Amino acid sequence: MILVILDDEKSMALKGTESEGLELNGIVLSERILEANEKIEIIYIPSDQEDAARVFEMNARGLCLQPVRKELIANAIRHVSERIRRRDASESEDIRIQTFDRFEIFVNGQPMKWRRSKARELMALLVHRVGSKVGKFTLCECLWPDCEPYKALVKLQTTVCSLRKSLAGISREIMSIEYSNDSYRLVLGNVQFDRVQFLHDAESYFKTKMIKWAEDAVALHGSGYFAEEPWSWALATAEEMQAKHMRLLSGVGRSAR
Repeated sequence: MILVILDDEKSMALKGTESEGLELNGIVLSERILEANEKIEIIYIPSDQEDAARVFEMNARGLCLQPVRKELIANAIRHVSERIRRRDASESEDIRIQTFDRFEIFVNGQPMKWRRSKARELMALLVHRVGSKVGKFTLCECLWPDCEPYKALVKLQTTVCSLRKSLAGISREIMSIEYSNDSYRLVLGNVQFDRVQFLHDAESYFKTKMIKWAEDAVALHGSGYFAEEPWSWALATAEEMQAKHMRLLSGVGRSAR
């Protein structure tokens, strides 16, 4: 479903809903709609240039600037329709996330291409915190620790836009980035994720002492969690993974005696 929202700077009140009596502008209304159903594809027409920047923080898939022209809306609908077609076709795609050694996301065996290096790091950070909401200021501190907060937020908006373009061909049922209450959250569907598999195999070995689980986990760990990346925000988790890895190696060593 494609929904076109025109923001004419007038507030609106919802009736018969949990938000009854609350006045909403076009952006807030769009966010509420996406929270209720993220499958809806929104083409947003902001009232001014400032609102246009906020569109990139939402899952709005199209943007038209005023004054509104029929051909511009038709073109936006055509592009969104094409994304829907690619998304539906991607539902059978094989997605694999690699966090040990070098960070990669593979789509049907091919590594994903990144438009910006910071988009790649942002994705890695969201993968690191998968399922949890991460505040935009926290993301800014991790990605641009020496940058002024306002400038960092501008960089974040640009990076999020770039990341969404890289993920545009993947179904939201498989991988999506949600935005609400000034926070981002990565939601994963049916994907292969080496960190999840490593933790599963490690815990299975610790409970059963079956050496196969230990051997599989050791093979996954490789050189370590994000071992080939210079990201300090991953160090604490990398140390936890390394501690489990050492316990697993000890078990494998004992079994070989």
